[in-house]
Amino acid sequence: MELPSWDTSQGDLLRFCMGATSRGLPVVLLIVVSFYGSWLWSLLTSTLAQAQKIKSAKKDHRLELDDAIMRRSVRDEFFRNNKNFDYNCNSSKGDKEKGLNVTESFVKNSKGMEIFVKSWEPADFGQLHGLIFLCLGYGDSVTFYAEGLARALAVAGYGVYGMDYPGFGMSEGLHGYIPNMGNLVDDIIEQYQTIKDRAELRGLPCFVYGESMGGALALRTHLKAPTMWDGAILAAPMCKIVESMYPSPIMVQVLTKLAQVIPKAKLVSINDIMKVGFRDEVKRKHANLNPVFYVGYTRLGTGVQLLRTADYVEKRMHEVKHNAGCLIICQKLCLFLD
Repeated sequence: MELPSWDTSQGDLLRFCMGATSRGLPVVLLIVVSFYGSWLWSLLTSTLAQAQKIKSAKKDHRLELDDAIMRRSVRDEFFRNNKNFDYNCNSSKGDKEKGLNVTESFVKNSKGMEIFVKSWEPADFGQLHGLIFLCLGYGDSVTFYAEGLARALAVAGYGVYGMDYPGFGMSEGLHGYIPNMGNLVDDIIEQYQTIKDRAELRGLPCFVYGESMGGALALRTHLKAPTMWDGAILAAPMCKIVESMYPSPIMVQVLTKLAQVIPKAKLVSINDIMKVGFRDEVKRKHANLNPVFYVGYTRLGTGVQLLRTADYVEKRMHEVKHNAGCLIICQKLCLFLD
């Protein structure tokens, strides 16, 4: 099949069509076909067999967790059935034996949404070295794999605090939907500033741990509130999308236009997050046990927000001070910063 002369990616369109057909969205395809040409019909028919396989495949229960109440119920059931789950801590000692106070709570944000917040603190506040705030990646929750990291840092003498973004984990909101990334930045500032203002924590150095999308959010938070952090640890932050992974210009236009009409539709195919984030197969399997992790196709509105955020951070990276107070775990990004 001969493609038009404009620059596009057949792979992008293939994944787009598969996502649409596997979720019964022929109207969307008709709009795209009428706008970009009849050759898409040939591309569509060539993917019908693959789409049918996707539809007939055994469904992951996490595909049906749009509501926060459902996610909370599934998470509670998981831990009832796995009472000895060690959160990747590799230790038989309980929190009290480690000298830790671990608390969970739901708080209302300024928009009236329930936000899940969790803390891991040394029982002896007199030995507290500082505070570490977690900004996790896309699809994740602070109440699973991050527990191991949080406990290790707390045992080392740091107060560790995490939150689930609206639409993820235990917090309210449509699962996997980010209508505006700026709202997440506001939530991070709002929730974590409240913790920083606690009388017993005032004056302590504050650090942020940002991972993937959380790294980009940590940087956006710094750009909006420069005094928020005293230092940062960024693990593979999403602040530049390499050209080989960036959608073609025509696909960006298509997705952006469609996101204005059906922002919540699950149509954007991306690489398997677990395979990208965890090279070690054992750790990958462990992380994939997360009962409330967002899986499946990315919602259109969310995909557009992710692209815009990466572009925004890349353009403003020169405003971020890269010194001893910022450890970036990503060789390519360090080269980019240099």
